[in-house]
Amino acid sequence: MIRRVLIFAMAMSAGVSGIIAQGASAAVPTPTIPGDFVVDIIPPGVPKPTTTPDCDPDILSIGAQLMTGAASVSAACKFNTSGTQETSTGTVSNPGLAASTGDTGFSNGTLSIVCDFDQKVSVQLDLARTGSSLKTFSGVVFQACTFVMNFTDAKASTLTGTIEVNGKLGSDNGVVTGGAIEISISAEVFVTGGTGQFNGYVGGGTFSQEQNVTIPSAPSAPSAPSIGGGSTTSPTIPSGTTPSPGTGTGVGQSQAQALCAAAGIADCTTAGITAWCGNGSPSPDRAQICQQLLNIATQSVTAQRATVAMVRAMASRVRTFAKESEMKLTLVKKPGAVRILTPAPVAGLAAAPAKVTSTSKVAIAATKGSTCTVRTNTKKVVGKATSKGKALSIKPSKNVYKGAKTIQAFCQSKSGAFTSNKVKIKLS
Repeated sequence: MIRRVLIFAMAMSAGVSGIIAQGASAAVPTPTIPGDFVVDIIPPGVPKPTTTPDCDPDILSIGAQLMTGAASVSAACKFNTSGTQETSTGTVSNPGLAASTGDTGFSNGTLSIVCDFDQKVSVQLDLARTGSSLKTFSGVVFQACTFVMNFTDAKASTLTGTIEVNGKLGSDNGVVTGGAIEISISAEVFVTGGTGQFNGYVGGGTFSQEQNVTIPSAPSAPSAPSIGGGSTTSPTIPSGTTPSPGTGTGVGQSQAQALCAAAGIADCTTAGITAWCGNGSPSPDRAQICQQLLNIATQSVTAQRATVAMVRAMASRVRTFAKESEMKLTLVKKPGAVRILTPAPVAGLAAAPAKVTSTSKVAIAATKGSTCTVRTNTKKVVGKATSKGKALSIKPSKNVYKGAKTIQAFCQSKSGAFTSNKVKIKLS
């Protein structure tokens, strides 16, 4: 049972141990345990640099509180990422096979993955001017990837399969010790086929990893502007930075509201302040107030940017820094293997039925050359297709899901028959 997991989609250096069962044939060279497959990849799904997290209080309010003198601000932030059919490539090698076979092609390989994923991460942060701390870290993740390993050995060997995970993200209780959290991962791996040295083999295994996540230091937030001083020139107020009266939130609200009230500015918005300041040469007193409002607006923007940059940095660390990773596979001689990837339960609810509509397609990964038929438990045929070594998308027949509780794929290859995992469904 998956208790603590992190998505497969993160930068990794993975050791993969292969165990060949049922006796090694000439297709897999001795030793029967071929050693570690070393994988290095940055898969899809890493938050983009421009991604802004959803925080409570919101980013503007956090920046305002830091700017107006708060020592720290507690915030709950969410980072949700999802995608379909996103691809990434990396490298793979097997030094043990290269040494035992004398074929350096096992030292030079590529790994390609195609993933559907949905991740929801929640963190509790204390944000401060001089640094920040991570208080809690939790979340859920679903990810289903197909993979292809290609080697440049004499037989151009390949391994294909899936990497699947659906479960919790973070520690069981979300508590962080010393500003960091150690996360364990457990994903399932299914090998659906191989060629060259791995011809005729299928199997499965696990992908596991440990990661220490710490929050980066926050950029310094500016100090609140002083009431005295000012310029004799009329400034331009940055658009969208000065809050309206009575909103209760916003960057620099308390100072801006106080200045507007003292100066008799009824409309304490960008438009109102700009109109009040005028475009000509205002009196020194009026120019001084305008300059102070400009200072507030400018420093507010700086505080906002510093806060956003720090929280984004937190999100990127979750997916790109790994301490340990390992994939262990057991390969056996069988007619083939097939997996249903989607539909699938929502992230974090692996045991729940997958919600489907009358038009929901079924994605399967099967041994190349096999013909697969997807059926419901009511014996209706969802669809049929022949595998070309990549994931298949099967369009459902009309009303096929009505009254059904499960779906399953039944496949036939030249070597024999085999079946997929059974997926619970619920028509919505």
